[in-house]
Amino acid sequence: MFSYTPSQLAALMPLVEEYAVTLSHPMDSYVEDNFLAGRFLSIQKGGEEIGFCTINEDTLWGIYLSKQWMRYAQVVLDEVIKNNGVKDIYYQTSDPLLVALVSDWEYEKKKSACFFEDAVRLPRPQIGFPGLTFDVARADDMPRIQEETNGFFTPDDQKAGTIYMLQSEGNLLGCGISVPGKLFKDCVGIGMVTCKAYRKRGVGKYILWSLKEKCYELGLKPIAGCWYYNTLSRKTLESVGMVTRARGMRAVLTGRETIPECTGNPPGEPVE
Repeated sequence: MFSYTPSQLAALMPLVEEYAVTLSHPMDSYVEDNFLAGRFLSIQKGGEEIGFCTINEDTLWGIYLSKQWMRYAQVVLDEVIKNNGVKDIYYQTSDPLLVALVSDWEYEKKKSACFFEDAVRLPRPQIGFPGLTFDVARADDMPRIQEETNGFFTPDDQKAGTIYMLQSEGNLLGCGISVPGKLFKDCVGIGMVTCKAYRKRGVGKYILWSLKEKCYELGLKPIAGCWYYNTLSRKTLESVGMVTRARGMRAVLTGRETIPECTGNPPGEPVE
């Protein structure tokens, strides 16, 4: 009934842009990177391109059908899972189609992330360190940053975004990072790490506030994500006016629910 052909992101961009509009929250860099790194399949019906999906290793990161074909979305998902060795699905609660489709499967739910949007611009926080500077890190700063943040930033982070150093009279207090959105070009993902010796002294809050101000200067929207169980990061993000708008979940598939044909209200009458 449907065919699935390997494709490239560039060829599917009109459909990907349609899909992006359906999300109630933009993708943060973690989701966006995995989404874009996947194998893209063009979903076709009678030679017409009607949708796409993207699979990274054995995880489905996104699926979309044009509105006039949406009624076949569950059939398409089932075929994609069966024919491509999909073992789990990463979904954001801000993706209404995928949330609905996953509900028809039996799965083990693994909580992954909280996603944040900016809610309010706040005044500069006051922290008790003299001579503060917040500057872009240079290439020759990276060995020091890696050492003092316990290897927090990866080489991929360094390539994808801009790393900033918060210092007090030459002492590194912590670092921030801003990552421009690839699909959501009006957004910038922000994050931070505080050096161990300076934790619980407002450093993380100051870094995030500074990153937000950089976004405002460029006319861009700050967004953020953190591990679901990182309660301290969640509190720090909230302290600078960020609010959680979505969750990231990994559905480890265990089987497809078979729903018998019924009529009427519960308990219903089986169709013979």
